[in-house]
This record gives sequence, C-alpha cells and structure tokens, in this order.
Amino acid sequence: MCGIVGIYGLENACDLVTKGMKIIDYRGLDGYGLFDGKEVCYSDKIDFKVNKSDMAIGHCLHSIVNKIKQPFTGKGLFAVNCEIYNWEELCNKYEISARNDAELFFLLLEKFGVEKTLELIDGDYAGIYFIDSKIYIFRDIIGVKPIWYSLENGFAFASEKKVLKGLGYVD
Repeated sequence: MCGIVGIYGLENACDLVTKGMKIIDYRGLDGYGLFDGKEVCYSDKIDFKVNKSDMAIGHCLHSIVNKIKQPFTGKGLFAVNCEIYNWEELCNKYEISARNDAELFFLLLEKFGVEKTLELIDGDYAGIYFIDSKIYIFRDIIGVKPIWYSLENGFAFASEKKVLKGLGYVD
C-alpha cells in the first residue's frame, strides 16, 4: 500500500510534503520519491534536500510487483497507490511495455488522457496527475484506496486524513 502527499500554492510545499511523508512513512517500505517543483529525487529514507517551491508531490513506495519508483514524469507528473487487475491485459492490448500496474497507469494517462484511462482500468486506485498546469486527483469509484484533500491555504492532498491534520489543514 503506497502513500502520496502533495501541496500546491505554498512556498514551503517541499517542507510540508516531507513532513507529511514522515507521518505515513510505514507506507514506504521500498523507498520514497519527491518532486520538488523542478525534478524528482528518490531515496531509501525521507531525507531530501528541499528547494523552495510552491508545489511538491511525495510518494511512499510499497511495491508488490517490481520496485518502480514514483512519482513518474513524462508529459505529466503522476503518483498513485493502486492495484490494477487488468494491467497485463491492457499492456498486451495497447502494446505497452510496463513493468507493473502503476507504470501502465501512467503510460495510459500519457497516451490517452485522464477520462479514457479511467474508463479502461479495472481496480483499486487513488492518484494524482499533473499536466498542462492542471491537477487531477482521482480514486476508484468505491473508494477502496482513499485520497483526502483540502482547499484551505492552497491545495493539499494525501492518502490518509491524518497527514492533512498533522500539517494543520483539517480539524
């Protein structure tokens, strides 16, 4: 079970995301990734040197199939907690070479966009996709994999509500 944390619209976003990742560090048994507004850095520990940035996205990796680091970058930026049941079928159908379900999810987003990708995949997921100055957050229809967000003081999201509470966003 991976974890994601993100902040947009505060100049100390990297500091807050790093602090948020520490709250759910048990979700990162296989490593951590941080997008600091410019680049993605990966580590075995949450000890990132952070830049001043008004946007940051962090990912705590707990991998079931291959240890593919997140966040992913391409045309967009993507981080997810997922279990996509039909990922191998979709790889074959669309001739996509993905090493696990999260990587396939990203490659489908890059190829087809948000709406079509969400129609194609079958599974449990909660994620963030940032492209063309737009942030999309999404989760499976039942909410098996939750994502919490707040519009107080910028925009913040996390896999667990206690992260937002720990960062001062919700009561």
